[in-house]
Amino acid sequence: MKYYPDRDAAEIVGADPGTTRLVRSYERESGKPKITSSTPTPGITSFSPLGALREYDYVVAIDTNERMIDNKRCGACVSYVVPNSLSAYGKEVPFVPATAYFISELSEHAKSEPIGWHLTISNHLAPSQRVYSGKVAIVTDSELGIHQKINRQEVGYYKNHLLPEWATLAYASDADADTLQSQMLRYCDRLSRKILDFMTTTTLPLDSLTKGDENYGGSIQVDFLREPMQS
Repeated sequence: MKYYPDRDAAEIVGADPGTTRLVRSYERESGKPKITSSTPTPGITSFSPLGALREYDYVVAIDTNERMIDNKRCGACVSYVVPNSLSAYGKEVPFVPATAYFISELSEHAKSEPIGWHLTISNHLAPSQRVYSGKVAIVTDSELGIHQKINRQEVGYYKNHLLPEWATLAYASDADADTLQSQMLRYCDRLSRKILDFMTTTTLPLDSLTKGDENYGGSIQVDFLREPMQS
């Protein structure tokens, strides 16, 4: 192992890219560890959560919430993004809302989180659809158990859709309150709940939905005011 004091980072010599990660956790009352963040690293691993993210060019956080509306299981997916490359910032990193979707009529066994990932990745994160290029860390608070398989393209992140090579899933939870990852997810969670609050007070826009698949009836992009936040 090599240690780089100028970066407060270490490298496991000979390790395959993507097999090392920075993991933060605490011990529950039961004695079992609770993972609060897990960020894959391409080789050199920083000992700070923000340092681990700096191995990527851009960061996007995606979160989805659910609610029963008109006896239909519905969801709202929200994403926030750091507007420029992480290399452009110091300790203070701003992030802004990227996009949001209302998801209608989730089927009984469908998982709403991967549906939200797919809507965001396929409609907003492809290189032809964004002004920036490079490696993108996609932060989420679900499906940690299969992140490694998704990142290695052994399984699809949604149905048979493989994660693009320019993207990597990272995990965070709101229990890690002092990290950029968790702060972004909290804003995603807050805004998605507001969207669901609004949808409970209005007529569902069924005629405007883009048709879904066997897992959900349809989706519609939600417009909202974009105000920058600061970590």
